[in-house]
Amino acid sequence: MAIGDGEHARAYFFGTWAIKSLKQAGEIQRYLTLTLDLLHKIPQGVGLNEVYDVKSNYFYYLSGTQKTPNLEKITECAKELDEISRELGKSYISDISYRQSVIYRRRGMWQEALSCYEVSWSQDDADEGDPYMTADRIITTLLQLARSAEARIWLKHLKSRFYPHDAKISHALSRLYIAMHDNDVQECRGAILALDDAMGGVESQFGSTVQINAAVAGLVLDEDFGDPMSPSHPGAIRLNEFSNKNPDDPYQAEMLHETIIFWKIACLRYAAGMAPVEDYYYRKSQELQSPDAARLPTQIPARVSGARESCDDALQIAILLDTAYRCTFRQAIIRSMRARVDEIAAVYGL
Repeated sequence: MAIGDGEHARAYFFGTWAIKSLKQAGEIQRYLTLTLDLLHKIPQGVGLNEVYDVKSNYFYYLSGTQKTPNLEKITECAKELDEISRELGKSYISDISYRQSVIYRRRGMWQEALSCYEVSWSQDDADEGDPYMTADRIITTLLQLARSAEARIWLKHLKSRFYPHDAKISHALSRLYIAMHDNDVQECRGAILALDDAMGGVESQFGSTVQINAAVAGLVLDEDFGDPMSPSHPGAIRLNEFSNKNPDDPYQAEMLHETIIFWKIACLRYAAGMAPVEDYYYRKSQELQSPDAARLPTQIPARVSGARESCDDALQIAILLDTAYRCTFRQAIIRSMRARVDEIAAVYGL
């Protein structure tokens, strides 16, 4: 209708909102097609801030959705956006450091990412800004640096004037990550309930993937639920909630495979009579038990094999992303989890 009326600038504005909706819905090909169309067909009368919005979406596609990321392309896009940020002025300056931190995170450069996030936070325009997402990223980065006490302090900043519901989700998810980092089962229970409440009615494929990933990792820490492999175990139930078992988005694929590994190692530990431990941050080492302590000794060989296979599957995506970003941290995480599986297997001569 807007194009038919000759209101091309107005149509462009609606397009900026359409691409956000398509991305949230997981319609990646339609999202990319419209984004590229908006990038190459900018009509007269369109504000620079709207062009910036589209280019920003493209940056996050390149750095967060593209099947095979290209570091040079991501860096070039960031530089173009930095120039526009400077032209747009004070309200956009904090985006420059924020984008750099995104690139650092993708490369596993956690201290550098944290420094950039802190700069971005300090530069935020108090009148125009709404930096809860920066606080969210500071929390998750601090956890990568094993600084959970500092991360907990940042929870108070997870509030938003413009996106209060998104901030509520962020708060619940950050609570869960901190609890996982600290192997705090009781806090995991409360955080999972808060996250499920916050995510109620939300339609976001990526958001659901993040939710399931964190929920499964938290639920398998709870010994009261028994064998994680049981179909009635909450972790197994949540694992089956993945709507897309073969996502094109490499980061969703990475989370899917990670979640399966968390669950399978938990299943193996249960069979071996071991106490559960959290595997992503792995701040508490697993405690091996003698074969006499095994709960399900006959099932251990199959569970070892399944956990090893899942680690090997996940390693392929880790190699793809690490190669693209010229780093090795994802492979190190997967290999570390595989080493834990092998450590348990060695007790049984497997």
